[in-house]
Amino acid sequence: MTRILVTGASGFIGRALVADLATAGHSVRAAMRQPADVFPRSVEVVAVSDLTRPVEWRALLKGVETVVHLAGIAHAGPEIAEDAYDRINRLATAELAGAARAVGLRHLVFMSSVRAQSGPASMEALRETGTARPTDTYGRSKLAAEDAVRASQAPFTILRPALIYGQGVKGNLARLVALAQTSWPLPVGLCRNRRSLLARENLIAAIHLVLKNQELMGV
Repeated sequence: MTRILVTGASGFIGRALVADLATAGHSVRAAMRQPADVFPRSVEVVAVSDLTRPVEWRALLKGVETVVHLAGIAHAGPEIAEDAYDRINRLATAELAGAARAVGLRHLVFMSSVRAQSGPASMEALRETGTARPTDTYGRSKLAAEDAVRASQAPFTILRPALIYGQGVKGNLARLVALAQTSWPLPVGLCRNRRSLLARENLIAAIHLVLKNQELMGV
């Protein structure tokens, strides 16, 4: 089995992914800002800074074959400055990718976002071959991080998931679920909006797929 570093291990995706990788028999190093006893005993939990400052990636990569990079900042609100998105999403990813290349890492899986491809709505089906047109700071920072991963020449796979749902989800989707569980009459019948959703378990299955298939590198 593979020795894997997962960044952002305490997050909505990371916590489930780490547990799933460990159950599958992989040797997992879980990097998080505030280490906690939330994983199987076989998981090595390590502390990492909040990415607003440089990280000693080479130390975290020691003995590791593969990285799944989940750590980053998402839609945190208008009070978050553009340079914070750039530092955390682009520059930290670029530094990780550069370290991965330097130590000869076998595979870097970078979790980007559909917002690197498009704004919140699209009148046509999105394809990875289409021109990327992010419309906000978050999307632009994710697209810039993708470019940094490609430029590093480390073996990589980039994933651009749509909105992810599952137990413990946060943000607007959690608020919508909470509303749906009330007895209040909601005017949802008047809505004609459609949204692409991805189950967390399906995203984790996709990560397993790219870890197993070398031909999915460089995409």
